[in-house]
Amino acid sequence: MGQQPGLVADVNVTVGSWVMAAGRTEVTRPQRVVTAGGVVNAWEPAAFGLYEDRDGDIWEKEERGWRLRLQGGVEVEPEAVWGWVDGHVCDYAPFVPWS
Repeated sequence: MGQQPGLVADVNVTVGSWVMAAGRTEVTRPQRVVTAGGVVNAWEPAAFGLYEDRDGDIWEKEERGWRLRLQGGVEVEPEAVWGWVDGHVCDYAPFVPWS
């Protein structure tokens, strides 16, 4: 009686940009990835589309950059375009796809 659960497998799990490994207590941050187009920040989602940030605000990634679409459920500055690093959008990561 009272058996303790054990590990089923020694695996790594990737959830969004977070990597969690079995048997470890810390979370590993992703490294920068180099592509043919240059250096890409591993925290920034690659695909265009709508994303929810850690505060629950909705952003849209498009070719020119990021637009803050909804903040607290209210539309704000729909014409402003923000950069991932220079516009400090990365400060609101992690981002998850929004549907």
